[in-house]
Amino acid sequence: MTIRLLQSIVVSLLFIVCFMGCGGNESRSFTEVPALDEAQLKQTLSLKKYAMIEFGGRHCIPCKKMQPILTELSKSYGASISIGNVYVQEQLKLGREYKVRLIPTQIIFDKQGKEIFRHIGFWDKPQILVKWKELKIL
Repeated sequence: MTIRLLQSIVVSLLFIVCFMGCGGNESRSFTEVPALDEAQLKQTLSLKKYAMIEFGGRHCIPCKKMQPILTELSKSYGASISIGNVYVQEQLKLGREYKVRLIPTQIIFDKQGKEIFRHIGFWDKPQILVKWKELKIL
């Protein structure tokens, strides 16, 4: 009886430690690229600068995998293109307005704030750079 109780306690503690550890790491990984609300998105699109916005979710695995890529791109090319996140679960109106059906969806906007390209799903850095060159962003 005591062994079962001890096992239950150990399993419960492991669950708590994993849950707390995962939560802490997850929130940090989403702070590098700004999460935009409606006003911030409009402001970003009014900067007379290209923009790439990822419409995704905080708990979506492909969206999480995109975050380091978006961070790298923002650090390297931030002078040429603004990069941001819109979390559609939190910004339902924006998800509907931009007709986001699957996440992640990356939308590239021209300097006037008009959509010029849309990609759905995980998008690796080399493919993004090829598209940016094709669109003459770089």
